[in-house]
Amino acid sequence: MDRVFKDKSLTEEQHIWIDYIKEFQIQNLTIEEQDLKDAPIFERHGGLAKCKKVFKTDYKSLIQQINTAIAA
Repeated sequence: MDRVFKDKSLTEEQHIWIDYIKEFQIQNLTIEEQDLKDAPIFERHGGLAKCKKVFKTDYKSLIQQINTAIAA
């Protein structure tokens, strides 16, 4: 996760969502768009719709970068 975000300037709300993603990944190696819709940790905080608002168009790229970094 640190590799993905080291050169990015994030808002406070984005940092919070990154923490949700980190918590999710403790039990799940990867994250998919469907997880943002269904997983309780995301659902409690507004789900995919909220994630889209927080990360705007970058959310799909974010998912891909996280999964790539985990696989490396």
